[in-house]
Amino acid sequence: MDSEYAVKKRRWTTACLIAVGVIVNYFDRINMSVALKPLSEEFHLTPGQLEILLSAFAWSYAILQIPAGTLLDKIGVKWVARIDTIIWSAACFLTAIASSQGLVILSRILLEIGEVPYFPAATKAIGYWFPRNERGTAIALFDAQSKLSNAIGTPIIAWVVSEWGWRTHTKRAFFKSPKKLLTGMLPQRNQEFRDTLLRSPLTPHQ
Repeated sequence: MDSEYAVKKRRWTTACLIAVGVIVNYFDRINMSVALKPLSEEFHLTPGQLEILLSAFAWSYAILQIPAGTLLDKIGVKWVARIDTIIWSAACFLTAIASSQGLVILSRILLEIGEVPYFPAATKAIGYWFPRNERGTAIALFDAQSKLSNAIGTPIIAWVVSEWGWRTHTKRAFFKSPKKLLTGMLPQRNQEFRDTLLRSPLTPHQ
């Protein structure tokens, strides 16, 4: 009985960590829209250039979504999650130090490459960890955060940008992101839980 409770608790802890990752994902997706005015003033961007900048994430995301899913099927959630966090962190760092429109666009494309596997990986992880009668609830838990993050992220990011500038949000994300908790950067005392969280079971729950 205790063992079943521990497994169930770990399952829902996993789902909650995935949900936190979704919030961080969407904070990053909306930050450029919120910081549009100071960004355009710093780089003297025209409306057309702003549209190119804002669309860089969307078109690259659409192109790479299916290849990302194929990669997940071939090498698994654990390694894809680790690699995508390294790329994602590099994108945040590049955004914070970008000195031109081109570098900002490059950082958005890198951000997309780092984020595109997240939803397929999250869904695949839920399939591994949860029995069929709980998968719908678990998926709804993390998917709901994509809507919540838009609602709470806009005022939070607007406050950060107004207080410290548009680069600050990406710097803070690089150093303090909760996504790191999902991808092998937990303190040593949590190593066992981290490895269990990221390890794909031998067979999915049926």
